[in-house]
Amino acid sequence: MTQISYQPAFDPYHAIFRALQLREHGWLTNKIAFDALRIADFFLLFPFFLAEKEVRLKPKHRKIKSVGEKYVAAKPYSRLPDRKTLFRRIEPFQIAALGSLVTSDLANSIEWADKLVLGTNSNLPADLSEKIELENRDNEELIESILLLLTDYPVEGTNGLKHRTGLLEYRYDLT
Repeated sequence: MTQISYQPAFDPYHAIFRALQLREHGWLTNKIAFDALRIADFFLLFPFFLAEKEVRLKPKHRKIKSVGEKYVAAKPYSRLPDRKTLFRRIEPFQIAALGSLVTSDLANSIEWADKLVLGTNSNLPADLSEKIELENRDNEELIESILLLLTDYPVEGTNGLKHRTGLLEYRYDLT
């Protein structure tokens, strides 16, 4: 008997949808580093990792941990690799998603060449926009928490997103 299981982490179309969930308030008008978007996408995909002790937040953002704890019950039944391995494995799908958004003129190609993500003036199709709004409304507290990470923390250096989440190496950053 063969069993097929679906994991949204390894679906480039799902990665496109998640990136678009963060577009309007995250990267539509303000360019962000691709690494920051990768980290935000990871926590959108696996919000229960926000509650782990390896994620260090400023005292004023401790409520983000409680948001992560609300999603612990949504943890997949299947055994996941450790979070760093998982984060590394989803990178090709995130790159493919952003490449598709650039090709569709929803992300700026010039900025993307420098590994930065910035939206364009192109509008999403109405039905897709409605689905994104519905999904964001259903997970409003999570989206707000992730956007807070994007706006209140630098990406690089000591105490940046890379360092505070432990998902990427930060010690050799030029900041």
